[in-house]
Order: sequence, then structure tokens, then C-alpha cells
Amino acid sequence: MKKYFILILSSFLTFKAAVSLAQSSWHQTSIGNGIFAQGLFTIDTISYVSIIYPQLQLMQTSDEGNSWMNAEIGSSIKNLLLFAKDSSGVYYASGANDNDYKDNGIYRSLNNGATWTKVYALNLQEYSSFRIEDIEVGADGTVYASVYKKRDSSVVIRSFDKGNLWEEIRHSAGETSNQGISDISISHSGVVYCTISGGYEDGLWYKDSADQWMYKTDGLFGNVTALATLDERVYVASSGSIFTASDNKSEFMRLNCILPELIVTDIYVSPSKMIYITTKQGVFYVKNNTDLIPINSGLHHFSVNAITENSKGGLLCATSEGGVYKLDRPLVVVDKKNVEFRISQNPVTTASQIILSTQSIVKTLSIIDLLGNTVKQLSPDGGGELDSEVSVDVSNLPNSVYTVLLRTNDELMTTKLVVSR
Repeated sequence: MKKYFILILSSFLTFKAAVSLAQSSWHQTSIGNGIFAQGLFTIDTISYVSIIYPQLQLMQTSDEGNSWMNAEIGSSIKNLLLFAKDSSGVYYASGANDNDYKDNGIYRSLNNGATWTKVYALNLQEYSSFRIEDIEVGADGTVYASVYKKRDSSVVIRSFDKGNLWEEIRHSAGETSNQGISDISISHSGVVYCTISGGYEDGLWYKDSADQWMYKTDGLFGNVTALATLDERVYVASSGSIFTASDNKSEFMRLNCILPELIVTDIYVSPSKMIYITTKQGVFYVKNNTDLIPINSGLHHFSVNAITENSKGGLLCATSEGGVYKLDRPLVVVDKKNVEFRISQNPVTTASQIILSTQSIVKTLSIIDLLGNTVKQLSPDGGGELDSEVSVDVSNLPNSVYTVLLRTNDELMTTKLVVSR
């Protein structure tokens, strides 16, 4: 019998030249169980994590998360959470601790983090609980930050001179403590976006070269809780889903996801131009600007607060209870050609067959549940050749939507499988 590798499981679908991600499994680092890790960022070859509990601490790793030590930068900043860097090498950071506001503000370093100078702060007598929500630097070096001042007031501020002088360019006033401007993102052409949650200004706002802000809600529902841009494309989290638009003039489209609702903590654009979504249900990446694909194999703590890509292309993620996880294998974007999924029976009640057709050796053929757990391993350990027809018994699987995953040495393809009785 010939050896084939292509999936046939449901109504006839063909995918050609699809961009996907090859992944291995997450592994917990020495920053482990019981540790609340919140912020993550990478500078050159060193990655940093902000630890909130059991004590405030900034740690660093230079070997992809295998070993950690106290960070050499930020020692003068209370709980360094936010970080940005301009093209000339100037660092910007903030310290924000909800229990101790005396160190809040925006800091600047001109010597690679060796020393820091506070360049923005508010009068603590008037704004005793202010905090910095986000810091972003445009391609032209302009620094933007969102600042929560007090219960009913938050602003976007801007500096053209590396933080020496600041001006307020967007103000939000509401009636609740939850209202405020949180995320900021800047497109390649300089369009500035900000999110406002709570109150009558709920949603996404943007401005171009003129300082007039405009409201953008085309295709969105509800408030916007996370934001990122890649080139001119915008990505936002709204109403438990991820939406994207090609620019500030286009309508938002919802990305497909196997979960009906996501609790999104952040949207991250990696140096390799991958889009990662961190959620309370794990980590996802954006595929073809149409789908969200979970990458949760080996991840045992799904409440993920942040993610960063290291200098070798691997990933680190910060979780609320499990510390920091690492994904060692460099993540590779591959261009699929002549690979197709055909699904002949969907939904499936008890059994189906997978027909395979390709020249590559199968590394993984598996079925994954909504949480990213492998519930059926259909390929041998370590991979190898499979028969042209692989029987799949789903009689012991609960009714749900699953992902069928096929991975070869350099390709990864997925499709949905619905079990319904």
C-alpha cells in the first residue's frame, strides 16, 4: 500500500500556499509554580520578566529561559512592567505598583539601562493613584504613553524630544473608575490608535498627521480590550473575539477561533512579524489573518499574561500561577504548497478515516481539544510513515469542536473536526 499524507475528514476544502507555524511543546522554566509573572520583553539577546508574587522582582535570561538571574537593568525602578526602545537606542520604561505609587512614572535610560531618569510623573497629592498604562515609540522617535490619572480622568501624552517635554493629545473623562485609555499602537505610516474602555467613549480611536481623533467601530461590538498594529494592519480584542482591519479606513473582520469566547490579556507583534494572542485560555497565533490557532501543547497554566520572542525565535510566556514557560524550538513560518484537507464526514458521531497524501514523513498527526490538549495521538512516537488510510475512533470523545493537526518536518496544517451525537 502506498504511503500518503493528506487529511480527508469533512466537506471538501482545499488550502494552497497557506502560511502556518511549526511548533514544539512548552516547558516550564525554573520560575515555576506559585509565581505570578506579568510583564515580558526582550532587548537584543536578553529577555526580562516582571514578577508580581510572591515578591516584586525583575529577572533576566540570556539562554532562552534555561537559567535566570536578577536583572541588571531597572534596579532603580519599582516593578518595571512596560518597556519601549527607539531606533537610536534610548530606553523608556515605567514602574507601576498598585500598592505603592511613589515610584510611578516614565523613566528614560541613555546607557542601555545602566541608569534611569524619571522624565514624567504627576503630583502625588492630587493624583495619588496614577499609573502608566502603555508606552510606545513611533518610527520617527516620537514617544507616546497612556496615563491613568485618577478615577474619572486618563490621557494620551506625547513627547517629540525623547521625554524632556510632554503634551496631552487625548483626554478621556468618565463617570466610573473603570473608564480609561489603556493600549496605544502606532502603524508604520504613523497612524496612532488608542483604546478607551467604559463610558460613552467606549471603543477604538485613531488619529493621523492631524491631531484630530476619530472613532473607529466598523465591524466591532463592545469595548476594545487589547490592541496591536503590524505595518498598516490593526488587530483588536473586542467582545471575546479578535478582529482585524487592513488599515484605519477598512472594516474590521472577526478571526475564526475554536473557542466561542476569549479572555484576552494582550496582543503581541514579534520581531519576526508573527501575531500572538495571550489569553486566560492559553496562547494563540494569527494564521493568514483569518484564523486563530492554539499553541498550548505542554502549557499547564493557561492564564497567560504576556509573551515575548527571544533572539533565536523561540518564545517565553508569563502566567498567573505557573511562572514562565518556554518554547525552545525556533518558530518557522512556512509556505504550504499542494497540501489540502478534505473532510468527508463532519460532524462525526463515532468514527472516520483520514486519507494522507504527501512525500513528507509525518511527525505528528493528532486531535486537539479546545484547551490545546492532545486527546488523540494518531502517529507513532517520534513520527514516521503512516498507511494511506488512518481510522479515527472518536466514540470516547465528548461532543465538541476539535482541531486535527498534521505536522511534517517543515509544515503544519490544521482543520476543525466536530463530534456530535
